[in-house]
Amino acid sequence: MIRLNFVFALLVFICLQSHQAIAAWSPPSPFGATVRATSDPSCAAVATNEVVCAVRDASQQLAVNQYVSGAWTGWTVLDGVITSGPSCTPRAAGEVICAARNDAGKLSYTVFNGTSWSPLAAAGGLLYSAPSCARLTATKIMCATRNAKGGISAATLTGATWGSFIAAPTTNTFTPPGCATDNDGKAICSTLNNTGTVIVNRFNGSLWDIYVSNTSTAVNATTCSGIGIPGHVVCLVTNSASNGFANRFSGGSWLATGWSGWGNLSGLLSSRISCASQAAGQLVCTAVALIDNSAYSNTYNGAAWSGWALLGNLAIGNTSCAKLNATKVLCAFVGTDNQLTSRVGP
Repeated sequence: MIRLNFVFALLVFICLQSHQAIAAWSPPSPFGATVRATSDPSCAAVATNEVVCAVRDASQQLAVNQYVSGAWTGWTVLDGVITSGPSCTPRAAGEVICAARNDAGKLSYTVFNGTSWSPLAAAGGLLYSAPSCARLTATKIMCATRNAKGGISAATLTGATWGSFIAAPTTNTFTPPGCATDNDGKAICSTLNNTGTVIVNRFNGSLWDIYVSNTSTAVNATTCSGIGIPGHVVCLVTNSASNGFANRFSGGSWLATGWSGWGNLSGLLSSRISCASQAAGQLVCTAVALIDNSAYSNTYNGAAWSGWALLGNLAIGNTSCAKLNATKVLCAFVGTDNQLTSRVGP
Protein backbone atom coordinates (compact mmCIF):
# COMPACT_ATOMS: atom_id res chain seq x y z
CA MET A 1 0.00 0.00 0.00
CA ILE A 2 2.82 2.42 0.82
CA ARG A 3 4.47 1.83 -2.57
CA LEU A 4 1.14 2.23 -4.40
CA ASN A 5 0.49 5.51 -2.62
CA PHE A 6 3.98 6.70 -3.50
CA VAL A 7 3.48 5.85 -7.18
CA PHE A 8 0.10 7.61 -7.19
CA ALA A 9 1.63 10.70 -5.60
CA LEU A 10 4.44 10.67 -8.13
CA LEU A 11 1.96 10.41 -11.01
CA VAL A 12 -0.01 13.37 -9.68
CA PHE A 13 3.22 15.36 -9.35
CA ILE A 14 4.24 14.51 -12.91
CA CYS A 15 0.84 15.40 -14.33
CA LEU A 16 0.94 18.79 -12.65
CA GLN A 17 4.26 19.52 -14.38
CA SER A 18 3.66 17.90 -17.75
CA HIS A 19 2.04 20.82 -19.62
CA GLN A 20 4.78 23.22 -18.57
CA ALA A 21 7.51 20.73 -19.48
CA ILE A 22 6.14 19.99 -22.95
CA ALA A 23 5.70 23.70 -23.69
CA ALA A 24 9.33 24.42 -22.78
CA TRP A 25 10.74 21.78 -25.11
CA SER A 26 10.60 21.74 -28.90
CA PRO A 27 8.43 19.24 -30.76
CA PRO A 28 10.15 15.93 -31.60
CA SER A 29 12.62 16.11 -34.51
CA PRO A 30 13.15 12.75 -36.28
CA PHE A 31 16.63 11.74 -37.42
CA GLY A 32 15.34 10.00 -40.55
CA ALA A 33 13.96 6.52 -41.13
CA THR A 34 16.91 4.90 -42.94
CA VAL A 35 18.66 3.73 -39.75
CA ARG A 36 17.34 1.44 -37.02
CA ALA A 37 19.36 1.66 -33.82
CA THR A 38 20.78 -1.35 -31.98
CA SER A 39 22.51 0.72 -29.29
CA ASP A 40 21.97 3.82 -27.22
CA PRO A 41 22.79 7.08 -29.01
CA SER A 42 25.79 9.23 -28.10
CA CYS A 43 25.64 12.96 -28.86
CA ALA A 44 28.20 15.76 -28.67
CA ALA A 45 28.29 19.50 -29.36
CA VAL A 46 30.09 20.65 -32.50
CA ALA A 47 29.53 24.40 -32.30
CA THR A 48 26.76 26.78 -31.30
CA ASN A 49 23.44 25.29 -32.50
CA GLU A 50 25.21 22.24 -33.97
CA VAL A 51 25.24 18.72 -32.52
CA VAL A 52 26.18 15.30 -33.88
CA CYS A 53 24.88 11.94 -32.68
CA ALA A 54 26.04 8.40 -33.39
CA VAL A 55 24.51 4.96 -32.95
CA ARG A 56 25.21 1.36 -33.93
CA ASP A 57 22.77 0.32 -36.66
CA ALA A 58 21.13 -2.99 -37.53
CA SER A 59 24.10 -3.91 -39.75
CA GLN A 60 26.49 -3.40 -36.80
CA GLN A 61 27.97 -0.29 -38.40
CA LEU A 62 28.46 3.20 -37.02
CA ALA A 63 25.71 5.56 -38.20
CA VAL A 64 26.18 9.30 -37.65
CA ASN A 65 23.96 12.34 -38.11
CA GLN A 66 24.32 16.13 -37.77
CA TYR A 67 21.79 18.58 -36.32
CA VAL A 68 22.17 22.07 -37.80
CA SER A 69 19.76 24.89 -38.67
CA GLY A 70 17.09 23.23 -36.54
CA ALA A 71 16.99 19.87 -38.37
CA TRP A 72 18.90 16.63 -38.96
CA THR A 73 20.91 16.48 -42.20
CA GLY A 74 20.52 12.71 -42.68
CA TRP A 75 22.36 9.54 -41.77
CA THR A 76 25.88 8.64 -42.86
CA VAL A 77 26.87 5.00 -42.30
CA LEU A 78 30.60 4.34 -41.99
CA ASP A 79 32.21 1.14 -43.27
CA GLY A 80 33.45 -1.26 -40.60
CA VAL A 81 31.87 -3.50 -37.96
CA ILE A 82 31.40 -2.29 -34.38
CA THR A 83 30.35 -4.45 -31.45
CA SER A 84 29.45 -1.78 -28.90
CA GLY A 85 27.54 1.42 -28.75
CA PRO A 86 29.55 4.55 -29.59
CA SER A 87 30.85 7.29 -27.32
CA CYS A 88 31.22 10.79 -28.78
CA THR A 89 33.00 13.81 -27.35
CA PRO A 90 33.99 17.26 -28.60
CA ARG A 91 37.68 18.09 -28.66
CA ALA A 92 38.43 21.43 -30.34
CA ALA A 93 35.71 23.82 -31.47
CA GLY A 94 34.06 22.34 -34.55
CA GLU A 95 35.49 18.85 -33.98
CA VAL A 96 33.97 15.69 -32.49
CA ILE A 97 35.49 12.22 -32.04
CA CYS A 98 33.24 9.13 -31.84
CA ALA A 99 34.68 5.75 -30.78
CA ALA A 100 33.40 2.18 -30.35
CA ARG A 101 34.73 -1.36 -29.94
CA ASN A 102 35.26 -3.14 -33.25
CA ASP A 103 34.86 -6.80 -34.22
CA ALA A 104 38.50 -7.49 -33.22
CA GLY A 105 37.81 -6.19 -29.72
CA LYS A 106 39.90 -3.07 -30.36
CA LEU A 107 39.04 0.62 -30.38
CA SER A 108 37.81 2.16 -33.63
CA TYR A 109 37.12 5.85 -34.10
CA THR A 110 36.08 8.56 -36.52
CA VAL A 111 36.66 12.32 -36.48
CA PHE A 112 34.04 14.87 -37.54
CA ASN A 113 35.73 18.09 -38.65
CA GLY A 114 32.57 20.19 -38.78
CA THR A 115 31.80 19.16 -42.34
CA SER A 116 32.62 15.49 -42.91
CA TRP A 117 33.49 12.27 -41.11
CA SER A 118 36.81 10.47 -41.46
CA PRO A 119 36.74 6.73 -42.32
CA LEU A 120 36.44 4.48 -39.29
CA ALA A 121 40.00 3.62 -38.20
CA ALA A 122 41.42 1.17 -35.64
CA ALA A 123 43.26 2.63 -32.66
CA GLY A 124 44.43 -0.54 -30.90
CA GLY A 125 43.99 -1.75 -27.35
CA LEU A 126 41.76 -4.60 -26.21
CA LEU A 127 38.38 -3.51 -24.91
CA TYR A 128 36.23 -5.49 -22.47
CA SER A 129 33.38 -2.99 -22.53
CA ALA A 130 32.09 -0.15 -24.61
CA PRO A 131 34.37 2.87 -24.38
CA SER A 132 33.53 6.14 -22.66
CA CYS A 133 35.30 9.17 -24.11
CA ALA A 134 35.82 12.68 -22.74
CA ARG A 135 37.66 15.87 -23.67
CA LEU A 136 40.88 16.69 -21.83
CA THR A 137 42.10 19.73 -23.78
CA ALA A 138 41.54 21.37 -27.16
CA THR A 139 44.08 18.94 -28.65
CA LYS A 140 43.45 15.80 -26.58
CA ILE A 141 40.65 13.40 -25.68
CA MET A 142 40.63 10.18 -23.67
CA CYS A 143 38.63 6.96 -24.09
CA ALA A 144 38.30 4.59 -21.12
CA THR A 145 37.18 0.96 -21.04
CA ARG A 146 37.23 -2.12 -18.83
CA ASN A 147 40.44 -4.12 -19.32
CA ALA A 148 41.35 -7.82 -19.17
CA LYS A 149 41.97 -7.65 -15.40
CA GLY A 150 38.57 -6.15 -14.68
CA GLY A 151 39.92 -2.67 -14.06
CA ILE A 152 39.80 0.50 -16.14
CA SER A 153 42.29 1.57 -18.80
CA ALA A 154 42.34 4.72 -20.90
CA ALA A 155 44.13 5.88 -24.04
CA THR A 156 44.48 9.42 -25.34
CA LEU A 157 44.18 10.85 -28.83
CA THR A 158 46.49 13.86 -29.24
CA GLY A 159 46.30 15.42 -32.67
CA ALA A 160 46.09 12.33 -34.89
CA THR A 161 48.10 9.99 -32.62
CA TRP A 162 46.79 7.55 -30.05
CA GLY A 163 48.84 6.69 -26.99
CA SER A 164 48.97 3.31 -25.26
CA PHE A 165 46.25 2.27 -22.84
CA ILE A 166 47.13 3.20 -19.24
CA ALA A 167 45.59 1.14 -16.45
CA ALA A 168 44.18 2.67 -13.29
CA PRO A 169 45.26 1.11 -9.95
CA THR A 170 44.01 -2.47 -9.91
CA THR A 171 40.48 -3.05 -8.70
CA ASN A 172 37.55 -5.11 -9.90
CA THR A 173 34.91 -3.22 -11.84
CA PHE A 174 31.62 -4.69 -13.00
CA THR A 175 30.20 -2.02 -15.30
CA PRO A 176 31.66 0.05 -18.13
CA PRO A 177 33.10 3.37 -16.99
CA GLY A 178 31.14 6.57 -17.42
CA CYS A 179 33.56 9.47 -17.99
CA ALA A 180 33.24 13.24 -18.28
CA THR A 181 35.57 16.19 -18.66
CA ASP A 182 36.22 18.29 -15.59
CA ASN A 183 36.95 21.29 -17.87
CA ASP A 184 40.39 21.52 -16.27
CA GLY A 185 42.50 19.10 -18.32
CA LYS A 186 41.25 15.93 -16.62
CA ALA A 187 38.43 13.40 -16.88
CA ILE A 188 36.52 11.77 -14.03
CA CYS A 189 35.21 8.23 -14.54
CA SER A 190 32.73 6.32 -12.39
CA THR A 191 31.95 2.61 -12.29
CA LEU A 192 30.66 -0.07 -9.89
CA ASN A 193 32.79 -2.51 -7.91
CA ASN A 194 31.92 -6.12 -7.00
CA THR A 195 29.55 -5.00 -4.21
CA GLY A 196 27.67 -2.57 -6.44
CA THR A 197 29.30 0.43 -4.77
CA VAL A 198 30.08 3.46 -6.92
CA ILE A 199 33.81 4.11 -7.25
CA VAL A 200 35.38 7.04 -9.09
CA ASN A 201 38.81 7.91 -10.45
CA ARG A 202 40.42 10.89 -12.19
CA PHE A 203 42.74 10.78 -15.21
CA ASN A 204 45.00 13.60 -16.43
CA GLY A 205 45.98 11.99 -19.73
CA SER A 206 49.01 10.15 -18.40
CA LEU A 207 48.28 9.26 -14.76
CA TRP A 208 45.30 8.05 -12.77
CA ASP A 209 44.58 9.09 -9.20
CA ILE A 210 43.40 6.46 -6.70
CA TYR A 211 39.89 5.02 -6.63
CA VAL A 212 37.56 6.82 -4.25
CA SER A 213 34.48 5.02 -2.93
CA ASN A 214 31.31 7.10 -3.10
CA THR A 215 29.44 4.49 -0.98
CA SER A 216 26.15 4.63 -2.89
CA THR A 217 24.85 1.30 -4.24
CA ALA A 218 23.64 1.40 -7.85
CA VAL A 219 22.01 -1.17 -10.09
CA ASN A 220 23.03 0.12 -13.50
CA ALA A 221 26.03 1.69 -15.16
CA THR A 222 26.90 5.11 -13.85
CA THR A 223 27.21 8.36 -15.79
CA CYS A 224 29.10 11.59 -15.20
CA SER A 225 28.77 15.08 -16.66
CA GLY A 226 30.92 18.19 -16.64
CA ILE A 227 29.07 21.31 -15.52
CA GLY A 228 31.20 24.00 -17.14
CA ILE A 229 33.17 24.92 -14.00
CA PRO A 230 36.88 23.96 -13.94
CA GLY A 231 37.42 20.87 -11.79
CA HIS A 232 33.71 20.17 -11.23
CA VAL A 233 31.81 17.06 -12.31
CA VAL A 234 28.43 15.55 -11.37
CA CYS A 235 28.03 11.74 -11.38
CA LEU A 236 24.63 10.06 -11.42
CA VAL A 237 23.21 6.60 -10.69
CA THR A 238 19.93 4.73 -10.41
CA ASN A 239 19.52 2.52 -7.32
CA SER A 240 17.61 -0.69 -6.58
CA ALA A 241 14.43 1.31 -5.87
CA SER A 242 14.75 2.91 -9.34
CA ASN A 243 15.45 6.32 -7.84
CA GLY A 244 18.05 8.62 -9.36
CA PHE A 245 20.90 10.06 -7.31
CA ALA A 246 23.49 12.74 -8.05
CA ASN A 247 26.86 13.53 -6.45
CA ARG A 248 29.01 16.59 -7.25
CA PHE A 249 32.80 16.85 -7.11
CA SER A 250 33.90 20.43 -6.52
CA GLY A 251 37.49 20.20 -7.75
CA GLY A 252 40.77 20.47 -5.89
CA SER A 253 42.45 17.58 -4.06
CA TRP A 254 41.24 14.12 -5.04
CA LEU A 255 39.54 13.11 -1.79
CA ALA A 256 36.20 11.59 -0.83
CA THR A 257 35.48 14.79 1.10
CA GLY A 258 35.57 16.71 -2.18
CA TRP A 259 32.20 15.16 -3.11
CA SER A 260 28.89 16.66 -2.00
CA GLY A 261 27.25 13.35 -1.10
CA TRP A 262 24.39 11.64 -2.92
CA GLY A 263 21.25 13.69 -3.39
CA ASN A 264 18.03 11.79 -4.10
CA LEU A 265 16.39 12.74 -7.40
CA SER A 266 13.69 10.02 -6.98
CA GLY A 267 11.84 9.38 -10.24
CA LEU A 268 11.22 5.60 -10.62
CA LEU A 269 13.66 5.38 -13.52
CA SER A 270 14.43 2.46 -15.84
CA SER A 271 17.48 3.99 -17.52
CA ARG A 272 20.70 5.77 -16.82
CA ILE A 273 20.56 9.55 -16.49
CA SER A 274 22.13 11.61 -19.28
CA CYS A 275 23.01 15.27 -18.69
CA ALA A 276 24.48 18.23 -20.55
CA SER A 277 25.55 21.63 -19.29
CA GLN A 278 24.17 24.53 -21.28
CA ALA A 279 25.59 27.15 -18.88
CA ALA A 280 28.29 27.12 -16.20
CA GLY A 281 27.06 25.35 -13.06
CA GLN A 282 23.82 24.16 -14.64
CA LEU A 283 22.63 20.82 -16.00
CA VAL A 284 19.74 19.54 -18.06
CA CYS A 285 19.19 15.79 -17.65
CA THR A 286 16.87 13.22 -19.16
CA ALA A 287 15.97 9.62 -18.33
CA VAL A 288 13.30 7.04 -19.10
CA ALA A 289 10.68 6.35 -16.42
CA LEU A 290 9.83 2.86 -15.22
CA ILE A 291 6.11 3.59 -14.90
CA ASP A 292 5.33 4.55 -18.50
CA ASN A 293 8.53 4.18 -20.61
CA SER A 294 8.40 7.89 -21.38
CA ALA A 295 11.29 10.34 -21.31
CA TYR A 296 11.45 12.88 -18.48
CA SER A 297 13.69 15.88 -17.87
CA ASN A 298 15.22 17.32 -14.70
CA THR A 299 17.26 20.54 -14.46
CA TYR A 300 19.92 21.61 -11.96
CA ASN A 301 20.42 25.36 -11.47
CA GLY A 302 23.64 25.04 -9.49
CA ALA A 303 21.91 24.69 -6.13
CA ALA A 304 18.75 22.60 -6.55
CA TRP A 305 16.98 20.21 -8.91
CA SER A 306 13.64 21.03 -10.54
CA GLY A 307 12.18 17.52 -10.26
CA TRP A 308 11.24 15.17 -13.09
CA ALA A 309 8.89 16.54 -15.75
CA LEU A 310 7.28 14.65 -18.63
CA LEU A 311 8.63 15.03 -22.16
CA GLY A 312 6.28 12.43 -23.59
CA ASN A 313 8.51 10.42 -25.92
CA LEU A 314 8.19 6.67 -25.59
CA ALA A 315 11.81 5.49 -25.38
CA ILE A 316 13.91 2.37 -24.93
CA GLY A 317 17.42 2.11 -23.54
CA ASN A 318 19.25 5.26 -22.48
CA THR A 319 19.00 8.85 -23.66
CA SER A 320 21.88 11.16 -24.67
CA CYS A 321 22.08 14.93 -24.24
CA ALA A 322 24.51 17.54 -25.60
CA LYS A 323 24.86 21.29 -25.31
CA LEU A 324 23.21 23.18 -28.18
CA ASN A 325 23.76 26.79 -27.06
CA ALA A 326 23.97 28.90 -23.91
CA THR A 327 20.34 28.24 -22.96
CA LYS A 328 19.38 24.96 -24.63
CA VAL A 329 20.45 21.33 -24.87
CA LEU A 330 19.51 18.65 -27.37
CA CYS A 331 18.52 15.21 -26.11
CA ALA A 332 18.18 12.12 -28.32
CA PHE A 333 15.97 9.07 -27.74
CA VAL A 334 15.58 5.66 -29.37
CA GLY A 335 11.88 5.00 -29.85
CA THR A 336 10.03 1.71 -29.64
CA ASP A 337 10.44 1.44 -33.43
CA ASN A 338 14.26 1.60 -32.98
CA GLN A 339 14.40 4.95 -34.75
CA LEU A 340 15.78 8.12 -33.23
CA THR A 341 14.21 11.44 -32.43
CA SER A 342 15.38 14.48 -30.49
CA ARG A 343 13.99 17.34 -28.44
CA VAL A 344 15.52 20.75 -27.67
CA GLY A 345 14.94 22.48 -24.35
CA PRO A 346 14.07 23.45 -21.78
